[in-house]
Amino acid sequence: GDLRRALLNDNFSLKRIINYDPITMPYGSSQDKILKKLKTIYRNNMPLVDKNNKLVEVVSLENINFNVKPNWVCIMAGGLGKRMGELTKAIPKPMLTLGTKPILEHIINHFSSQGFKKFLISTGYKASIIKDFFKNGKEWGVHIEYITEKERMGTGGSLSLLNKKFDNPIIIANGDIITSLNVQKVINFHKKENAHATMCIRKKTFTIPFGLVDFDKKNNFKSINEKPNLEYYINCGIYILNPEILKIVPKSHFDLPLLFSKSKKNKIKSKVFEITDKWVDLGYPQEYHKLNDKLD
Repeated sequence: GDLRRALLNDNFSLKRIINYDPITMPYGSSQDKILKKLKTIYRNNMPLVDKNNKLVEVVSLENINFNVKPNWVCIMAGGLGKRMGELTKAIPKPMLTLGTKPILEHIINHFSSQGFKKFLISTGYKASIIKDFFKNGKEWGVHIEYITEKERMGTGGSLSLLNKKFDNPIIIANGDIITSLNVQKVINFHKKENAHATMCIRKKTFTIPFGLVDFDKKNNFKSINEKPNLEYYINCGIYILNPEILKIVPKSHFDLPLLFSKSKKNKIKSKVFEITDKWVDLGYPQEYHKLNDKLD
């Protein structure tokens, strides 16, 4: 986590990356106390130290069976990746290497580290490359099943192909997003608000490179605002959906954001959740190369 945040912040000073005052607990602490502390601080690992503050053991929530979340994670990895140009000529975008691992592996590891072990991967373009690499997910300590598009179905149409019964909200994530998001926080918000659909959003700021002039109907000058900042919110490509809402997804080309427009029209409760965690969209070559350069 410290390394990931440092990379995303363009911070390469070892002295600034190292945590000289880590949160620890005494070796021999009960599992209940460790679990309670981890939940309080939203962490997945707890270092246990002896009287001399020497590391003895690291307890990981990932290895505790009762921490496994019941939710399925559906990763949308079936697009053509046209915006990536030659990079995706022979390989699907989620399988492009980021550091030493495919983007999709980074995504799976992020969810798995938070206790999400059940995955559905929606494939289309060069699906065999993804399936041959991940197989059933056993090597990564997860379970993976696949949805295969026989024709282009947009960013959400393949959800209509699901024939599985779900008892809990489903997490949907684009296959080109790298983030440090605490997913359980979003799920908790979704449940608290009794939402049927929740979209993760993020604030962006754009500086308009001109002076904005304000004047009245008679062309009288009123004021000028030099290079103002424009704040707006973007869709982060991460969603929480209740199983019943999948019924309104048509078995045709369908982009997932339209689900929220349809929900509003049908008076189905949909919410947005602002995330402030690190988030990078690797859907464009410049962002992909930028992040990869940091890992070199």
